[in-house]
Amino acid sequence: MNDLPLLISAFQPEAELVPYHSKPPGSIMARVQNDQADSVVPEGSALGVECGPQTGLLVLVFASEEAGKRFLSNNPDLSQALVIRVEDRIAVWLKPENRLPPQSLKIEDTLVITESVFPVFTTPQAPFQCSVYQSGRPTRVDLGRLTFEGRLREMVCGWLIQQRHGAPITTDKRSRRRVNVAYWAAFIKEVLDIRFHLTRGVFLGLVPGRQERIVLEREKVFELIGSALEQARRTFGELPAGELAVCRIQQIMRRMREIGAITDPSEDEIASQFVRTKLRPSPGTTVSANEAAVELQKFLASRGLPPWSKRVAHRELKRTIGQLLGVRQSGDVKRAGKAKRGYRGLSLSE
Repeated sequence: MNDLPLLISAFQPEAELVPYHSKPPGSIMARVQNDQADSVVPEGSALGVECGPQTGLLVLVFASEEAGKRFLSNNPDLSQALVIRVEDRIAVWLKPENRLPPQSLKIEDTLVITESVFPVFTTPQAPFQCSVYQSGRPTRVDLGRLTFEGRLREMVCGWLIQQRHGAPITTDKRSRRRVNVAYWAAFIKEVLDIRFHLTRGVFLGLVPGRQERIVLEREKVFELIGSALEQARRTFGELPAGELAVCRIQQIMRRMREIGAITDPSEDEIASQFVRTKLRPSPGTTVSANEAAVELQKFLASRGLPPWSKRVAHRELKRTIGQLLGVRQSGDVKRAGKAKRGYRGLSLSE
């Protein structure tokens, strides 16, 4: 199949296909040339598209099909994005609404290409091969709304926060290096997913892999901020001792209270969100009232909210399921041979 007409249409009118040439072995783009220093691209055997400020295009190049598929699965809004297979790599084309990073980067096994020409089409004479993995166009997207993993997530968060709050390390009028309190408060809040509950007066952290929020003691938050500043010192070079002192950590903690503040939603809002996300119509199946209440308590815990009493849980579920799904509570849902209260024609989502 000739992908060339499809690709020409996909990039118009923002960009056009141009010849792709060999890259020096030391450049980040040499990685698409099979990582071979002698991987010379014959003239006319490969075409690519310019990434960077001129076109506003960015390419995320994942090291394997598995990694690329996982990223696309985590971001259903990219179902119409153009995706190119380059040998065993998967390249996702984006048109970010955000300002692009000034240079291409390698984050673990992922390439973030924001400059130079990236290949999208090859002839059999090229030393590597390209093909369309998913047809579409470079998707216009806010990078902050995409789901990233690992260090790639840290990089994207850091870049977006830097656009809003400035560089992680600044200099004062006497050219002394200073920690940017606003940057580090926002970075720690986002990367570690820490929030400050105004009503309860506590920090809440997300339990990895469980989508459950727990209370973080002040000492723990203090420790996390200190670790982040120590990482900053290793990454950005020596900092004055005062920048790692207790007073600076306290400043960051106070800022985190402001920008990470949350309050409890109302019982009606919580019950509505639970029913919309965790219950779905399913003819021929049933959900007991107790099963729904147990899942509601898990839902509350995952958001760092205190549990409801059994009476309130059953009352709110009965009311909200009736309002939103039009299902009335039944008294003859069978469980272990006994009639229980519950709902017919519903099932719980995973």
